[in-house]
Amino acid sequence: MTRRQQATLVLLGIAGALLFGPRAELGEPATLPALPESPAGLDQWLSANEASVSGIRPGDQAQLTWAGKPGQTTPLALVYLHGYSASPVEIEPVMSQLAAQLGANLYRPRLAGHGLEPGGLEQATAAQWIAESEQAIEVGRMLGHRVVVVGASTGGTLAAICANQGSPADALILVNPNFGPQAKSAELLLLPWGSALLPRLIPSRSWEPSSPEQGAHWTTSYALSSLVQMMLVVKESRLQDYGTLDLPVLVMRSDADDVVDQPAIEAFVSALPNGQRIVVEHTEGEDGHVLAGEITAPSRTQEAVAAMQAFILEL
Repeated sequence: MTRRQQATLVLLGIAGALLFGPRAELGEPATLPALPESPAGLDQWLSANEASVSGIRPGDQAQLTWAGKPGQTTPLALVYLHGYSASPVEIEPVMSQLAAQLGANLYRPRLAGHGLEPGGLEQATAAQWIAESEQAIEVGRMLGHRVVVVGASTGGTLAAICANQGSPADALILVNPNFGPQAKSAELLLLPWGSALLPRLIPSRSWEPSSPEQGAHWTTSYALSSLVQMMLVVKESRLQDYGTLDLPVLVMRSDADDVVDQPAIEAFVSALPNGQRIVVEHTEGEDGHVLAGEITAPSRTQEAVAAMQAFILEL
């Protein structure tokens, strides 16, 4: 064998190792605590679940708000799925006001690893978040005759995945859903060897909160291995055929968003049989990503509530 042939074989071996190296995978579906048999048992079920988790920050626990008597269903129920590194209070008081105006029961789950002291996110997986989102929609079905799921950022991605896979939602409202980050370097985590090597080279990521309130309710420092799980949610969303998702979907997005890919959101809406979009005008000094709520964008809270309410009343 000539030296050129030997060099070619070495290069082919290296290329094969790179192309067929280990990739991050979603893994098996997560197993969650079984739901109670009736709505009357939901408060106790939720309290027990949250009590089993240590280190939940004040105010970041999962929340179940009854429109009337506890255990009584309503014609409409709302489910809110928060974004990656956020918590159930992410866009509050949008959801509380919306539920009150519509007379709807409201469920705001806390996704695994979120709302905890530092280190919590590293213990959670994409499979858990998908399973928890599916279960949250099932809770919504127990709470109301119709279920509207509101999701922000990666919570919006989870809502879209679950609805497309048959979870019993009647409509979706997605706020800047995450179908891909603007930072294209995150895509490297999905490449062969990416999830194995990059977290060793860059162990953690941190970002500066815009206010003490955001710092109190978001996880602002986490291991890069957790970002791998977020990207697996994005990857799963890309495997979906949203052309078959025929339930009504409202997407609220902002050109001022510097976190998620806006063209990807537009492509998602364009694929929907029954989708509509609202492009929210930016308010200087407020967040373009989490585009409503007292913590990040208070001036747009009432606008968001009104838009969501108008969409729901037309269902």
